[in-house]
Amino acid sequence: SKPIRFIDIEIPGVATMLKSYLLCGEPEIGMRIVPVFMTKKPTYTITDLAWAPKGTKEKDLPKGFTF
Repeated sequence: SKPIRFIDIEIPGVATMLKSYLLCGEPEIGMRIVPVFMTKKPTYTITDLAWAPKGTKEKDLPKGFTF
């Protein structure tokens, strides 16, 4: 079992911050991130959406996730 790296995502022009988790890497303040999606056996819940550091290669994502 691994710790979950919860992050708050601030989107310019949007009043609400999105709470989610960083799928890979270590979180840093100001980190640029991109969304990733569970496409193999999705649960159709918010956990199918995660984030990865910008520049992450698809081969480095856990099995089932894609950009």
